[in-house]
Amino acid sequence: MTNIAKRSTNLIVSDTQKVENLYKASLSREDKQIISIYINDKKQIAKFLLELSYYLGIKEPPNNTTLKLIIDFLADTYPSYTLQDIKLAFDLVLKNVISSVDIKHYQSFDIIYITSILNEYKMYRNKVVLKIKQEEQYKKDIKDGIIYDSKNDAQHINKKMADLVVGLYQNFNKQTKEELEKQPSKLLQYKHLYDILLKTKIIKGKNIPMDEYAKFSYIYDYFNYVKIKGIDLKDHLYKKFDVSS
Repeated sequence: MTNIAKRSTNLIVSDTQKVENLYKASLSREDKQIISIYINDKKQIAKFLLELSYYLGIKEPPNNTTLKLIIDFLADTYPSYTLQDIKLAFDLVLKNVISSVDIKHYQSFDIIYITSILNEYKMYRNKVVLKIKQEEQYKKDIKDGIIYDSKNDAQHINKKMADLVVGLYQNFNKQTKEELEKQPSKLLQYKHLYDILLKTKIIKGKNIPMDEYAKFSYIYDYFNYVKIKGIDLKDHLYKKFDVSS
């Protein structure tokens, strides 16, 4: 029988990093998701559960009927998890990293017990996954020119960002304020644009903390000013930030 303890993640790695590694491994199929194992080799899950019960000190291992119920439940409720996710869930509770659930099994290894552990792990894991997705989205937004990354360049926006501003201005010229207001994506873009132009000193507005509509209105008025004054916005931005055309 495979020693389940040997499959534990490296203790040098932080607990959140372990969760992140497992999540990314499951996405890349480096570690098979439970649903995949369920379809192709249920015995592998059964073997894992038996090992886990021994690992936890269960003297009487679950019988075949109980194992089948647990396996079906896991495939239905946690299809994208890996077996290592389940192992890590119990490890985190044993280490008191997750302290909101009782690890004591009272010699009962059943669905209710496993669910109590996995439900708490799910909340812990979701926070880690949310952070990963936010970081990935942030990097994508920077790459796409939607967000200005002051850490990379505190002095100027790049050509892609300047072109994005010009693109928003061109779109502004095609729609009324009422039409723009009805588009959540435009409200969000104008909000980001306000923060960017304020940070890069293109505009001299105030730092509006949370009011997205106020930022939208400010950028709308800014674009309107550019239009009325006949300013070549592209040329203005390229010169301002030393961007070659």
